[in-house]
Amino acid sequence: NVPQFITTMLASTRGNIYVGTNVFNVYTTTACNVGWTQVNSVALGMVQNGSVGITALGLVNNQLIAVVNNSESVISAYQYNGSAQ
Repeated sequence: NVPQFITTMLASTRGNIYVGTNVFNVYTTTACNVGWTQVNSVALGMVQNGSVGITALGLVNNQLIAVVNNSESVISAYQYNGSAQ
């Protein structure tokens, strides 16, 4: 179980599953019942009025991209600085 509310999900062609949450964290797993590992070391945003959390995840050339909704009018994109699968 992911310890937060899931707002988006992405499955890679290499078998990894990524989920984004309402408190701006990204988790990954490789199989059912294995457990989830947090990808980011700090939250990608702050819960405030109008925030949604992670709204989209994508893989571009094995780089994980997270789009976050920080408030009613602010959307940001973050690129993972490691190699995602």
